Amino acid sequence: MGQPQYLGFIRQLRSLNHELDEQLMSGLRPIGLSCVQADALMALSDLQPCSLKTLSEHLIAESGHPSRLISRMKERGLVDVKASDEDRRAMRISLTPEGTMMAKESFRIREGIMRGLHLESDELSEATDFLISIRKQLAS
Repeated sequence: MGQPQYLGFIRQLRSLNHELDEQLMSGLRPIGLSCVQADALMALSDLQPCSLKTLSEHLIAESGHPSRLISRMKERGLVDVKASDEDRRAMRISLTPEGTMMAKESFRIREGIMRGLHLESDELSEATDFLISIRKQLAS
């Protein structure tokens, strides 16, 4: 008796995620970033200045401890953290010039990996829509 089809699908998704992470880690290692740090920098490039909560909502892998991630990135001089003007208890996170440079480099590395896949724009769009549909179904 063969395995259910969904097991092959799940295996391929996990394998794809693992392979993408390996490629990213390999590309990011020379600039001293982890995948999670690069994701945070790229998210901040669009969101800044933003709260820790807003950033957390955009990060998948670091949803449990984003404050530690931000602390490490602040120590490296990649982000600036200031009290919010609206609520002094809340913090506003933004990129430093070094963080902006590293975000751009992270985008370049990720773009190079994706360019190597030779996907047409419509193929990538269809695959993205399909994955979004699955995530929405799982969330409901």
